[in-house]
Amino acid sequence: SISELLRHVLGLPSNISSGAAPFKPDDIDSRLYTYRPCAFRILLFFLAYQIKNLYDTIVWADGPEFIFHHILASATAVAAMHSSVGHYYCIFFMGISETSTGILCLLANFDEHHGVIGLEQD
Repeated sequence: SISELLRHVLGLPSNISSGAAPFKPDDIDSRLYTYRPCAFRILLFFLAYQIKNLYDTIVWADGPEFIFHHILASATAVAAMHSSVGHYYCIFFMGISETSTGILCLLANFDEHHGVIGLEQD
């Protein structure tokens, strides 16, 4: 879970009352190869968003590097969904870390060349 991940990263003791066990190196295999429904859902949303981004990239002619990026990101999501490998980590890499994308999309509206006309003015 997210709270378990944050506790481990921050070095906090695990919350035994919630049923979470402390991290043990033996748990690595179970973390890497365990199916997690919430992670699958995040991967599904991530894949849908990458397909939308790929379409936008092609329509707006953003360049081959962006097309390659969206194809590779989509393939990564499909591979994780199909094999259930890395679900524990996709919660961060395809969920939490993608939060900045929303902020960047909002800020792009104020771009002088590509944003909404008039928003770039003081």
